[in-house]
Amino acid sequence: MENNNLTTREAYIAMIFFLEDTLTRIKSDDLAGLLGDLSINNDDNKPMDPAMWKDWLNAVQKTLQSSK
Repeated sequence: MENNNLTTREAYIAMIFFLEDTLTRIKSDDLAGLLGDLSINNDDNKPMDPAMWKDWLNAVQKTLQSSK
């Protein structure tokens, strides 16, 4: 696979795809609930649970800091 750089938003959406694929294999109610919170609201193009985006940005920041 090529080394493609994703935006923060693209990486967030990739995470959702990964978790959706995982859900089809493990059938977890907890994971299904998490995916509901993470899913993008079509009205404002933001996660259904606004705290999820803040948590995601914190995770991105930690990742960037740990890779220095």
